[in-house]
Amino acid sequence: LHRIYLIPEAKGKGSGKSTMEFLKILTKKSGDLRIILNVNKKNPAKNIYEKQGFKVYDEIILNIGNGFVMDDFLMEYFV
Repeated sequence: LHRIYLIPEAKGKGSGKSTMEFLKILTKKSGDLRIILNVNKKNPAKNIYEKQGFKVYDEIILNIGNGFVMDDFLMEYFV
């Protein structure tokens, strides 16, 4: 999972939490062991992911072209 974006009207209403819970169920049913999520280092949602049980396991800086760079935490959740 690279990113999760919510429209502003959906933020703070449990939509993100419900989506993550659904993803955890699907991941477990599929037999996968973990969910990996890229989170921009400046994204305050990192705290929300941590409350959902995700932990930072690495950092990555990627040049994605045209002068753009991704500077992310790699987070994981074990199902």
